Amino acid sequence: MRIGTWVPGLVAPGVLVLPVLLLFWGPLFEDKRLYWQDLLLQFYPWYSFAARTIKQGAAPFWNPYLFAGVPLLGNPLVGLFYPPNLIFLVLPVDRAAAWSIAGHVLLAGWGTYRFAREHRCTPVPALLAGIAFMFSGRVIALTSHLSMIHALSWCPIILLLTHRLITASSWKPCLWLTAAITMQILAAHPQTTLITGMAALGYGAVLMTVHHRAFPEVIRRLLAMAGCAAAALAISAVHWIPVVILVAHSPRLGSSPTNPLSFSLEWPHALSFLVPNLYGHPAAVYWGAWNYWEMAGYTGIITVALALGALVSGDRGTRAFSVLAAAGLVLALGGNTPVYSSLVRLVPGLGVFRVPARYLVIYAFAISMLAARALDRVGAPEREARHAINTVAWITAALLGLLPLLWWVGPARPGAIQQGLARTLGPAAPAAFLPPARAAVWVGMMLATTALLIFLLLLLLLAGGKLRAPVFNVAILLLVTADMLLFAAPMLPLARRLAPLETPSEIESIVLRGPPGRRVFMMEDLIRDAEDTLGSRAFGPPGHAYVAGAKARLAPNLAMILGYSSALGYDQLPLDSYARYISRVLDELRETHTSKLLDFLAAGYVVSAKPLPAPYRLLYRSPTVNLYDNPRALPRASLVTRAVVADRGFMLAYMRSPAFDPRTTVVLEEIPPEPAGVRIPGISQQVSERVLSTNLIVFRVRTPGPAWLVVSDAYYPGWRAQIDGKPVRILRANYAFRAVIVEPGDHEVAFTYWPAGLWVAALVSGLGLAVWGGLAWRLSATPRGV
Repeated sequence: MRIGTWVPGLVAPGVLVLPVLLLFWGPLFEDKRLYWQDLLLQFYPWYSFAARTIKQGAAPFWNPYLFAGVPLLGNPLVGLFYPPNLIFLVLPVDRAAAWSIAGHVLLAGWGTYRFAREHRCTPVPALLAGIAFMFSGRVIALTSHLSMIHALSWCPIILLLTHRLITASSWKPCLWLTAAITMQILAAHPQTTLITGMAALGYGAVLMTVHHRAFPEVIRRLLAMAGCAAAALAISAVHWIPVVILVAHSPRLGSSPTNPLSFSLEWPHALSFLVPNLYGHPAAVYWGAWNYWEMAGYTGIITVALALGALVSGDRGTRAFSVLAAAGLVLALGGNTPVYSSLVRLVPGLGVFRVPARYLVIYAFAISMLAARALDRVGAPEREARHAINTVAWITAALLGLLPLLWWVGPARPGAIQQGLARTLGPAAPAAFLPPARAAVWVGMMLATTALLIFLLLLLLLAGGKLRAPVFNVAILLLVTADMLLFAAPMLPLARRLAPLETPSEIESIVLRGPPGRRVFMMEDLIRDAEDTLGSRAFGPPGHAYVAGAKARLAPNLAMILGYSSALGYDQLPLDSYARYISRVLDELRETHTSKLLDFLAAGYVVSAKPLPAPYRLLYRSPTVNLYDNPRALPRASLVTRAVVADRGFMLAYMRSPAFDPRTTVVLEEIPPEPAGVRIPGISQQVSERVLSTNLIVFRVRTPGPAWLVVSDAYYPGWRAQIDGKPVRILRANYAFRAVIVEPGDHEVAFTYWPAGLWVAALVSGLGLAVWGGLAWRLSATPRGV
């Protein structure tokens, strides 16, 4: 192969790589880390735990460190089978995450570029589409949510392969579409997969209408798309079958169903697609709806001007993208229009998800493509180009006229900013917030105005023949790249890597030195303090202070990094029964400072923002947190000799009553078999614990008479018990936990976890992958033209 045939193909990826490297240089090559919000509080702990467990020779199926135990395989946001996540086995978790995020941002841009080239856009306009999308608010603002950005990066590729499936004469694109959908499912963000599927279906329908496909052909192509989705589901069954089982036991389908209309895009926020900081920025202060990163839909003001030019042109090639842009915007508005509410009622499963604003990804992709089409028309033959130039120039002038209105009567006026701060932060919002808020808006307005003025000047030079179209295109590409980098850079707050995340803080060291099996419980006042300090509306303390603040407060999920246990967790999917139990614990603690339900949880450590009275014993104090020993806490496993049977609906009420003592009594929801065996005099009850892996725990038990071994670990399908090697039944005890009947004497009780349905899921995935591999081999072996 001659160099000339492949070197040009490397130029475009290189143009996309350079700004990605520039943006992520710190966390990739310097002693800095990304740290904000979900990245530190969820994804670092999950993947640190998974990597450590695999290196120890075990499977990270069960997470014993949060919520008294919860499945890790089955968590819909953890991609244990996503191939790119192997990087976490090689690099430290924060460095691996940085490379993974940067790589997936690049993948989003490259997929958009390839899609634009498929639509016969010339290279520079196609690159503009790629840069506008990969640095858009819907991508770059999600860098703190690893699974979302992983899944989202496959959206352009899936749409590209959908296009090929509909327009090609062969069925070969089916194979690669199946692979792309599989990768997106394994990337572990179900809502993004659903949104991509809806976008692909809508795009395919519009495209077939534009191409005037006959009805039988339309049905065949739609069935082919459905077949690709079904095949992808088969291959990825090992991921999603455990997810379905966990969701069935979670509050999403239990006591606290999610509100599918929460986090809808508010109408006024559409103006922030022109000026991204119109409602502030989490780096300083944000006073818009919900939070910044869910409302972020910025694709560049020049991108919007070009896209509007493409819309006005009426070009047949823009129809599909016009429909996609409008559909994405309407769906993102959620409860602010009747459309999404109707879809929630009509489409099964849609109501499980919240945050309709995430449909802005469809809008962002479509706007980027419309901009590429418009820029391509500017370089078309003279007559067509002049019409396109004039159209875009008038739109740019109109946008320049709109910006002052935002100052005078819109959300950028000082009175509107002050009202927004009062509405968001409370009527007594500190006056100190007002100057940085005004500064954020002023900088955004000046940048937008400057970009439009430069763009208009370049358009006039092009129209007057002072600038050639290729030079104009490159200038616009550089201008859009600069605009998007200026928007994206503040969305990546960095902290110095002063120490590995595995290095314990002073308070963490105290917990780690304590007896094994004890859990940490965070009092409600500290939960509120952590939400205020580490929440999603602002970046919080700068840099390393944020990381140190999370560690100092014993933020629950950080327990997974160091290997101690928390009774709580930062996750949307605790087990439903456990969530109800914890709510009763909090009810008790609001009435008094102690709780026997808390004691049963083996909560030997209690952290609080305020001082606590006896019986708690102070172990550590700092300006933000107090760590106490709870002497009333039971061990993780204990023997009791009395069982009470109670209806499940009444069980928690009984456990809060004076009649219940967790030291002597277990509450069951069904009549158990009578314990057998003859009492052995002269021995006392003893229980010792030996953890062999996250999926296997063994207790050495000695009891003089029949008893129940009660373990304050979560009851969940997949756990099995053996006593001295013989299988025994696990009973649901104390509403959400486990118990087994033990006969008198010395015994070894082993609890083993193997995810329910995993063998079936693995078989389905294996068969699906084998069929896909066979078809891929056959197609690759088929001579071209056959």
